Amino acid sequence: MKLNHVQVITTDLEASEAFWTGIIGLDTGYRPPFDFPGAWYYADGMPAIHLVLRDEVGKAGAVDHVALEFDAGEYAGTRQRLDDAGLDYRNTVVPGRGDRQMFVIGPDGIRVELLFPNRG
Repeated sequence: MKLNHVQVITTDLEASEAFWTGIIGLDTGYRPPFDFPGAWYYADGMPAIHLVLRDEVGKAGAVDHVALEFDAGEYAGTRQRLDDAGLDYRNTVVPGRGDRQMFVIGPDGIRVELLFPNRG
């Protein structure tokens, strides 16, 4: 497992792009065709920050979730551990890529994405 990205909520996509690319030095990269606005930024070709545009940041703050990347073969075992623990989670598939995702809320309220890339 490795850290894949942190998703950040922004109310100003232009200002955020200027910050993440111009000041931090990340590169703008491919983003699947989601049905909501945002941008993806990479460091040395690896995912780093995913931005999502919203009207407001909200009470929880600007960090929407932390994504941990697993090998695709770990999907069934990870799902079983979530089921065994009685945790609620949401399954999704990234459009245009086929990566499988599970979203679960940790004990302190942080949303965690468990990402299983489709390498085929």
